[in-house]
Amino acid sequence: MSVRITPITSSDYIRALENGQEPDEYYSPNPVLYRIDSVGFVAGEYRPCWKCQQTIREFAIGVHLIPSEDYQYDIWSLIPVAHFDQAGFFTTEFKAFLKQWYCIDYRFSKTMNQRYLALTCNRCGALQGDNFIFNDFNGQGGNFVRPDFPLQPVHWLDLPPLSDNNYHPYVFLFTDLSVVIPVQRVIREGALSIPPHVRVWTKPLY
Repeated sequence: MSVRITPITSSDYIRALENGQEPDEYYSPNPVLYRIDSVGFVAGEYRPCWKCQQTIREFAIGVHLIPSEDYQYDIWSLIPVAHFDQAGFFTTEFKAFLKQWYCIDYRFSKTMNQRYLALTCNRCGALQGDNFIFNDFNGQGGNFVRPDFPLQPVHWLDLPPLSDNNYHPYVFLFTDLSVVIPVQRVIREGALSIPPHVRVWTKPLY
């Protein structure tokens, strides 16, 4: 099972009141603050390419968030690589590394009407769209979100730190295509093997 979480902000609350919605009794005008415990390059189980049926693995950037309030739960979130790329977080050399070893490259999506960094098939080169991998579009989603595979493992390979150890709202990490999974699905497998000269991040996230 996967769920989607969106932080509540004061503007969300005011908009809800303007639309005649009942306020949540647990509402707080301040968003929950989180500390990033770890960031990982995450691989799903193998599934067939939609075009040529070649077996491929789906990938995501995983973020483990620890809330500042004791009553809140940890969040294990899977986020498309495109979300980080579009915000300028990946170095050129890391994107070259992803292309060479994981077939993550730029492709044009007719559905999204844009070119973005995404998983491609290692045989036919077809785009494996984020809308399918993270959103179960038309019931054709991948094993990150498929309801018939609620406990399929995801393999977490640690990336270098993206932030400090302080608590921040991290609104950037709560994107529409992020998928929150239970910790029982996470298999930690050490660090992603990256050449020494390859930096991952261009800047920190606060």
